[in-house]
Amino acid sequence: MHTLMPLLSLAFSTGCGVTDDARLLTGFDLLWDELSHRISALEVAVTGEAQMGLEGGDWSTGEDYTDFVHWGLGAIDVTSDRAAFYEGATEVTILPQSSGSGNEALAAVAVSKDELGDWPDYIAVVSGFTFECDVDQGDTYPDDYSPAGGYTSTGFGVRLGEVSDDGDTLSFEAWTRFGLGPTGEEYLDRPQMDGAIPEATLGATLRWTLIGYRGSRDDLALSASVEHEHDPPYSDQPSEILATSTASSGTAVPVWQGFDLIVNGGDGAHGDYLRQVVLAHTIAGTEQGLTGEVEANVSGSSLVEVAQLSFELDADLVVLGLKGNTTVEVKSAAGEAEVGTWSVDF
Repeated sequence: MHTLMPLLSLAFSTGCGVTDDARLLTGFDLLWDELSHRISALEVAVTGEAQMGLEGGDWSTGEDYTDFVHWGLGAIDVTSDRAAFYEGATEVTILPQSSGSGNEALAAVAVSKDELGDWPDYIAVVSGFTFECDVDQGDTYPDDYSPAGGYTSTGFGVRLGEVSDDGDTLSFEAWTRFGLGPTGEEYLDRPQMDGAIPEATLGATLRWTLIGYRGSRDDLALSASVEHEHDPPYSDQPSEILATSTASSGTAVPVWQGFDLIVNGGDGAHGDYLRQVVLAHTIAGTEQGLTGEVEANVSGSSLVEVAQLSFELDADLVVLGLKGNTTVEVKSAAGEAEVGTWSVDF
């Protein structure tokens, strides 16, 4: 459980009607086929129309070279008479580093309690996210670099705060981070990009599901710190696998309350070209107990690598235990896609 930062950005939130079923995110995997790249856009979504997206710089889009994406997306379909689900999305603007934002934004979200009704407990969980670099820029943004080219990354994260109930309104905070940083190396350095990074405005959308429920809750705080091998070309940079074990009273419904994949130390650190980002859990069990694994990775393994890359995982996985008439169906899909955005058919 985390205490979120003070408010940094105004936001716009939308939602849809309450249901007794929901599709909830379990994990994602995005891997460039050949090279590591800047990030211009990144999307993961399981609510509404399930879709993913990834765009790099001009060495991915066909301007200088063409790369493509191997992808995977996981979810669970949950139906329960011990819970109600309300899906929504919050759009935020991440202000430039020069404003002191640290490439983070925090927004307040409020939902009328009439939407979900009265439940013993509530939780807001992550069901997707979008980050975009090609958005309107301020007057201080330089003219010699296009935001559509993207930037070298210091990682990204999304997190939802605890739900507050004042009797009329359910409220929580939504945090996002899309970190940018110059490589700090002359090799493959982009001076124009480096000059644009402090003044870059970014767009983000955090998709969430607000759950009212009657059941148990078990919080799993997950952390890892990995320093990848640097032996190019194509350094061996495998995923980190974390074993999990917990107890559940009732049918287990694992949900992401938040995560941060931190590259090279995060804010103020050197950025890097990324080849793969993955975060996924495989939780299975019975009323007697749960076991599973969490896979995490941020890799820069490529034909050409700027420097040694490290990453940290800081994540909150929550296991709800719902009795009554509750069913959970595991969904997964994988494939290959061209640069851009694509629909996912489970």
